[in-house]
Amino acid sequence: MTTNIAFFDFDGTITFSDSFTPFIYRSVDEKTLRRGKLRLLPYILANKMGALSGSVLRKKVVRIALAGKSEAELKNAGLFYSKTEIPALLREDAMKKIRWHKSQGDTVVVVSASLDLYLNPGASRMVWNSYAVRWHFQVEKQPENTKRVIAAPA
Repeated sequence: MTTNIAFFDFDGTITFSDSFTPFIYRSVDEKTLRRGKLRLLPYILANKMGALSGSVLRKKVVRIALAGKSEAELKNAGLFYSKTEIPALLREDAMKKIRWHKSQGDTVVVVSASLDLYLNPGASRMVWNSYAVRWHFQVEKQPENTKRVIAAPA
């Protein structure tokens, strides 16, 4: 028996909209958000003018917004977001197609440039088998016991 593989993009195909920006907004306090917007303004403007790619901007956003957070904090934020926010973003027609593929015995893979912080816990509760995500997170220990968030394309 041949197993088919069905690939689905996450943001905009399975969901109604982007999931990255709301996750960032919900994962930081107001002070960090205000400071981050100021620090990111030159990069946002460069992106709007076409001088900076979206993936480079996302990397800057992640490093600034999530800096200093522990691995446990990041995982908890991703789990919380996947439970509380992601279900409301899911398109019923896409979920119906995914369920159909699963009923046929197909392997469903979600492909995304979204964050593994909320796609990984989401995959265990949703109907897809696995995901291929571009952004994987590590928390890197720095001198003097500080932390730096690393968001790197896989």
